[in-house]
Amino acid sequence: MNTQLKSGLLLLGGVFLGLVAGVVGGWLLVRVLDKESTVGPLPPLPAYDMEVIIEETYINRVMLESSNALTAGNVDMQPGGAATFGVQLAAGPFKPVARGAVAFRADGAGGMAVQLLHVKMGRLSLLRLVPGSVMDEMNDIVNTELVGRVGSKGLEVVAVASDETSLRLYLAQRE
Repeated sequence: MNTQLKSGLLLLGGVFLGLVAGVVGGWLLVRVLDKESTVGPLPPLPAYDMEVIIEETYINRVMLESSNALTAGNVDMQPGGAATFGVQLAAGPFKPVARGAVAFRADGAGGMAVQLLHVKMGRLSLLRLVPGSVMDEMNDIVNTELVGRVGSKGLEVVAVASDETSLRLYLAQRE
């Protein structure tokens, strides 16, 4: 077999193996990153002293004001203590859009916990790429705001609920 034919076949074989490796590697990357978190249903409402309704418009405004990493965004409240969101990230000249869902629950320590259920950019799941510190920081901001508004009155969050337009916090006197 002549040298040029051998070189051509080796090159063609290398290109083919490279394509196969790229497809398999991409598939594995998507499978590894594909993750969704789950949260159980809301428990029944315990006894509470006060109900606070936070409108979706306020949540949207606070979300955009609290982060320099977002150029646009929208939260859509859902029944069951959940919300979906879409945000446009500030990433240099690019403005990628991420969509996801969060759940709101009472944290058992008098505050509220926001749990990231899933976040995707197109079909690519980004949940495994979101550092836990991001959610910790978000929960710190939320709970600092809550303590500043109701904690000084001796109230704590005992339950959370939502409907299509608002988040509802149920507060009770600390015992």
